Amino acid sequence: MSWTTPEPTQTAAPTATRTATAVPSATPLPTKTPAPTATAAAAAATTPTRDPELAHRNGGRVSVPILMYHRVRDDGNTTYIHTVDAFREQMEALHKAGFESITISELASAIRDGGELPEKAVAITFDDGFLDVYENAFPILNELGFEATTYVITGTLDSDISYGYMQKEELAELAANGWEIGSHSISHEDLRTSPLGIRNEIQKSKQVLEDLLEIEVRSFSYPYAVSNDWIRERVQEYGYESAVGIGPGIQHTAEDLFYLSRVDVYRGMSLSTFLEIVQPDVETAADPSSG
Repeated sequence: MSWTTPEPTQTAAPTATRTATAVPSATPLPTKTPAPTATAAAAAATTPTRDPELAHRNGGRVSVPILMYHRVRDDGNTTYIHTVDAFREQMEALHKAGFESITISELASAIRDGGELPEKAVAITFDDGFLDVYENAFPILNELGFEATTYVITGTLDSDISYGYMQKEELAELAANGWEIGSHSISHEDLRTSPLGIRNEIQKSKQVLEDLLEIEVRSFSYPYAVSNDWIRERVQEYGYESAVGIGPGIQHTAEDLFYLSRVDVYRGMSLSTFLEIVQPDVETAADPSSG
């Protein structure tokens, strides 16, 4: 089956029950000139050991910034494409500030079961499954001891639109290095109107990834951040433990498990704004580019 990839739209359809400002996920675009594939040796790094004494809960509410990215490459100028240097600057700022990365399922587990998280935890996520995430973001994150969660559009796997997207080899390497692999549906259509049907978009995409990578897929990302109560119930029914959307907050409760708020880190965001997102009480002086 082939399907046509739409151009990114800046205005997502509104959710039925949530009023968070829904900036759309980047709709897949073909990559014309992929950079050379990163090797495991180039990306190798040691992930820091987490201190189990650092409980990160406050009365059933967990405060963790979830950052949403799509692409990391030096060509292209849409809001969803970050240059390699800009992405590195942001990740180095997180590292310097003492942040440790967690996956979405680690966050969901702490919310649901009262698990322990690093004192300064951050969740880094990528939507769509573009190859440049593996080529450019993965080595930087590995160098700094960070892991991330990537949400894959399974219709891009071994299909007529596979060019420019991660395939089994790259996804397996990410998983082997502590990344979480989640589903972003089959077609990246609005789930309310997708011609494939919601069961295929949600359940079948999970099965495809699990069969391909021999892993458990536990988290889902809504195309265009669009959902409603019925869609969220289906995500839970079909075996996921969490799902992510878009929203300004960094505090999460059990009621949010199937629409965790992610902050869209847009192209051109200043480092001071970025630092205010991840630690709202940060002083401007913490931004080395200020003043």
